[in-house]
Amino acid sequence: MKKFMLLTFVSAILAISAFAHDAKTQPASTPEQTLKAAGVKRILTDGTLWGTNSLSVDAFVHARNTSTSQDYYMTVSALNSNHITLPLGTYDIFLSTWSTYAHWYVSDDDDSDSGNGYNYTFYSVTITNVASTVISVSYP
Repeated sequence: MKKFMLLTFVSAILAISAFAHDAKTQPASTPEQTLKAAGVKRILTDGTLWGTNSLSVDAFVHARNTSTSQDYYMTVSALNSNHITLPLGTYDIFLSTWSTYAHWYVSDDDDSDSGNGYNYTFYSVTITNVASTVISVSYP
């Protein structure tokens, strides 16, 4: 009888343990917990610069951090989009198609600007982790 009770008790503990480890019963992880579990060390410290291109030629993006003078580069292929992760801060963004006259548009977290030309520069663009900054290039 003792063996039967012990066997029943151990079976119950194993069943409860298996149920407790069932993915459906675990609390949901926050995005921060998921990133930490994946080994990501820097959370919410970078912003995203998106580029969209509706031209039939590539567009070239050069972002320079105004505080550190660190340069970042991105190519947005013809009829495509791309993005780059940048440290938070203020950037001067230099844009070029080299050979095609284009309309350039940028929108950051608090304002927007636009211009036309083969090359164009947007000054003091804010990169935040609150909203993505978007650069768009199209035919004028």
